[in-house]
Amino acid sequence: MKIGRREIIGFFLMLLFVGFTVSGIVLIDVVFTVAPFTIYGYPIKITMNLGFIFILLGLFMLALLLRVSGKR
Repeated sequence: MKIGRREIIGFFLMLLFVGFTVSGIVLIDVVFTVAPFTIYGYPIKITMNLGFIFILLGLFMLALLLRVSGKR
């Protein structure tokens, strides 16, 4: 059985999907400040939820995986 380029790409995307999803679930409560800066003298902090970002990346990898596997 020959392993083609699509199978390797699919396997890599599957690993990324699983990795991002698991790390997103583990880090769902981790919030960090991206860039504290000031606008008109008022301090503004931009905070991001790290788990949510990883879950979004995992869903993006799943969409790519489905798109690659659907073109056979």
